[in-house]
Amino acid sequence: MHSSDSERTRSVGNRFLDPGANRRSISYMACTLQIYVILLVEGSECQLLTVMAYDRYVAICQPLHYPVLMRWGNCYKLVALVFILTFMLCTLPAMVNPITICYNRMNHFMCEILAFIKLSCKSISSSELQIFSVSFITLLLPLVLILLSYSAIISSVLKLRSVGRSKAFSTCTSHLLVVALYFGTVMLMYFGPSSMYSTNQEKYSSIFYVIVSPMLNPLIYTLNNREVKDTIKKILTVLKPSIS
Repeated sequence: MHSSDSERTRSVGNRFLDPGANRRSISYMACTLQIYVILLVEGSECQLLTVMAYDRYVAICQPLHYPVLMRWGNCYKLVALVFILTFMLCTLPAMVNPITICYNRMNHFMCEILAFIKLSCKSISSSELQIFSVSFITLLLPLVLILLSYSAIISSVLKLRSVGRSKAFSTCTSHLLVVALYFGTVMLMYFGPSSMYSTNQEKYSSIFYVIVSPMLNPLIYTLNNREVKDTIKKILTVLKPSIS
């Protein structure tokens, strides 16, 4: 541990250090780059989940218009728009207004913006207000659009027969599960009280939406695929005699 604040401040320009020889360290530039990447990727996922909800809305509520509205050209434009908007809303403000830090120890497993601002030399109230404002646009508004899309979907599905109803709901189950897992943990982080920042609860919550949730996405979506289900059934049928 450093003996004085001046020594601590000088070391910030080089690396973030943890007490103990076995603790990991990261340079200031690498840490800020990691923050920018996390903001871009996580913000883009929120918008992509909104686009996926719109895709399901068009497929169920306007099936005759689906080939026109969701053709490949429009899909490419939507994805490009998602990344451009996310960069403008999330990453660019962090790049334009860098945080001046005075400490080099961060209570976190990664460089996450809510933990990083705790190292600031100045009051973090303005930074918290900026993060809350950006979170409102990039988290709350997409969630509202998703809920509106599924409200229209449910209204249309209830008018179908039981067979068509179950098929329509099955196409939405995996997406709703991903939305619940992702938005639940992210909103707990960014809309929770500031006293939660940089605590153990915040650390584990960030790991869930940064690492665990994206890892579960392929599993959640593939389990809803008929071919995958048939393959799993065949494997279980083959393994059942050997197990018994």
